[in-house]
Amino acid sequence: MIMKSLFGRITLASFAFLSVHAAYAWGGWEHTVVAYIAQEHLTEAAERNIRYYLDQPLTEYAEWMDFVPVQYTEKYEPLIRNTHMFTLNADGTLPDRSIVDNGECAGTHVMNMMLETVRDHRNQPDSTVILYLRCIIHLFGDFHCPSHILAHDAPGGMMPDGSWRNHFMFKKSWYEGKKVTMHNMWDTALQREKPDWTFEDWRIFLDTYTQEQMEQVTAGGFSEWLIDSNSSIEHIYEWWKPDQKYDRTWYDEKVTSLAHSQIRKAAYRMAEYLNQVFDYE
Repeated sequence: MIMKSLFGRITLASFAFLSVHAAYAWGGWEHTVVAYIAQEHLTEAAERNIRYYLDQPLTEYAEWMDFVPVQYTEKYEPLIRNTHMFTLNADGTLPDRSIVDNGECAGTHVMNMMLETVRDHRNQPDSTVILYLRCIIHLFGDFHCPSHILAHDAPGGMMPDGSWRNHFMFKKSWYEGKKVTMHNMWDTALQREKPDWTFEDWRIFLDTYTQEQMEQVTAGGFSEWLIDSNSSIEHIYEWWKPDQKYDRTWYDEKVTSLAHSQIRKAAYRMAEYLNQVFDYE
């Protein structure tokens, strides 16, 4: 198959869901580890068919959505600014639009739309599939990151006016003498834990699930995965109180195991989705 070039065929309108103002979830290292592990679990057919749209491995696109160099107009700004933040309706179902008044926190329904569009890729313009694939590779990490799921019943809650930065995750406390937010703690979870490790080191350490375990965590689809992510991170609200002092012992006890679990799930689920969609002759 002939490799396709992205930028020659994507129009400005195609970027309506991206943002240079993204609120970063996992840092670049963490996003790349997710993609690195997912790449290892692609079937040969899926990998071949994905390369029709993407001419490099998944890892090359892991940070793309955070740093895409494109000029935006005011027309797109309200929509593109916060697609990295995921929410659920109060009853636990997926919203079909932003659940805050100003249109922010649109990640859930935008991701759902992208997943369904790529699933129908053979009937879609190549430029759309290329764009959405690049976004999906990043967003699988985002919706497993504890600081990017904004629960209704979390301290601070979802602000009716859409001012999600007043959310609990952005309240500051002290960690090893520096004032940071809980959101900051997740940004560099793996780098903080093992700053000298390579992506392959992390793959060896994290990619340990049996086939049965992988089948368990990949059962269902995006709706079930997001609901599971939300359930998995609910207890973090008891960990972090504004204006308190925390140290590495606390970090190792509370943060690392959850970070490992969420990154594994993100990787296995990304691979599962891509195999479902692209594993054909």
